[in-house]
Amino acid sequence: MPYQRPTLNLSLSKDEKITILREYFFYYQDVAEKDPEQLNVKIDRQVSGEILDSIGVFLVTKSKELSEKPGPFLEFLNQTSPPGKMKSLLPDEYRTFCLILNALKQWVSAEQAATDRAILGGTARQTCRSIATHCIVTGELFEPGEKGHLHHPVRDGRPPILLSEGGHAVIEKQVAIAGLDTEWGIICEQKKKGNHSWDRLRNGCKAHLGEDVKFSTKNIASTSKSFAKKVHDLTGMSYQQILDEINNRGL
Repeated sequence: MPYQRPTLNLSLSKDEKITILREYFFYYQDVAEKDPEQLNVKIDRQVSGEILDSIGVFLVTKSKELSEKPGPFLEFLNQTSPPGKMKSLLPDEYRTFCLILNALKQWVSAEQAATDRAILGGTARQTCRSIATHCIVTGELFEPGEKGHLHHPVRDGRPPILLSEGGHAVIEKQVAIAGLDTEWGIICEQKKKGNHSWDRLRNGCKAHLGEDVKFSTKNIASTSKSFAKKVHDLTGMSYQQILDEINNRGL
């Protein structure tokens, strides 16, 4: 059965769309003042784990099949063979997996864009921009023609809200929310200050928990453990709590 994109089959007038969006905007303006964390709600990745595993297994299985079966994929692989020694490093099965993964990425991007149009139609992004006179996070006014960043509070089909670049950085926890000294804000601030990666924090925590972590160098091992200890000391969180936090956020 071929895939058919889910639709809502709505027929709203322009005035109805504007009314709905204004109500939506002012609702989240109130949320931004009372509980900014609710502007960036994501379902725990573990909840979708079984579905993602099924997709991953399908991709691996299909990649092997297509890399051996005569047809367009095998023809493409033969026509675009990597040069020199690179050819021996990239087996056809792995190249096929990468090609399908890239096609999947483009498909997901197109399907996500379609969800923005589900309620508001083809001019969804322009309409969302026209509603916002200011950033609900920072309060700064938008200049005419300012691009800003269209941000989804929840990726469940509801439309995005225009934020300033600074406001979006705050919501995505690239910087701590002013006046909101949360543990997560502290973690992100320390990550940014030290130019660390999430893997470095994760491995540092595992090392402190006694797990056998394979670090590439002694310097990275020392830096990772120091980063984890600093986060532990500043937040008061246990190493397991820090691990759970970054894993729950899909980082």
